[in-house]
Amino acid sequence: MAAALAQFGQPVEFVTRLPDNDLGDACLNFLRQYGIGVRHIVRGGERLGIYFLETGAAQRAGKVIYDRSDSAIATVQPGMID
Repeated sequence: MAAALAQFGQPVEFVTRLPDNDLGDACLNFLRQYGIGVRHIVRGGERLGIYFLETGAAQRAGKVIYDRSDSAIATVQPGMID
């Protein structure tokens, strides 16, 4: 949604915390390429959280697994993001 709004000329800012490493840099560059503002993104923490999606088949439902333990956003403290 943020990318679509930015493409229509609307000002968009992403607010989060990303690790200060190559993966965090790649995330920032990806957002910037779509015109999404990143001035409210703070750097820190050790890792990004990850999300796994196991697609269901026939009668078996899909399954989602989140691994956010000790991720940059999970360890954000009050006052870190303006």
